[in-house]
Amino acid sequence: MTFEEELVGLRPHLFRQAMKLARTIDGAEDLLQDTMVRALTNRTQFRPGTNLAAWTFTILRNQFISSKRRDGRILDDPDDHHTMAMAMDAPQEPREDFRDFLDAFITLPLKMQQALYLVGLLGHEYGEAAEMLDLPEGTIKSRVSRARTKLEKALT
Repeated sequence: MTFEEELVGLRPHLFRQAMKLARTIDGAEDLLQDTMVRALTNRTQFRPGTNLAAWTFTILRNQFISSKRRDGRILDDPDDHHTMAMAMDAPQEPREDFRDFLDAFITLPLKMQQALYLVGLLGHEYGEAAEMLDLPEGTIKSRVSRARTKLEKALT
């Protein structure tokens, strides 16, 4: 089978992937056409015996990314909807909040720190944390509750 015949045989699979990326028929057809042209133009770079499908899917993906970069330079946003969605708080505020949390956390007794770290930060169940620390589950629940209360008071 020739290169061109194999490429044509991949067309339906490439079109499906193009639809997933472009999300419109027109966009997918344009993306597919650009991919086929690029594959035919650069067929000397394809090594016979390797996976043509993988090679063309890579071209398809790269074409899509390139088109999005190119299209992304111009944004039609008359009502500032996209601009407002991209707005974010000043980056120093979350850092300050985190420092405040750390300052309050290190003032907790070590036993409370351990329990809160295992349950609150690492997401372990109370029973798992109890096994890790070789304590009753009720003790872990109590320590986590008291630690959260102390942190809440320290941070307000």
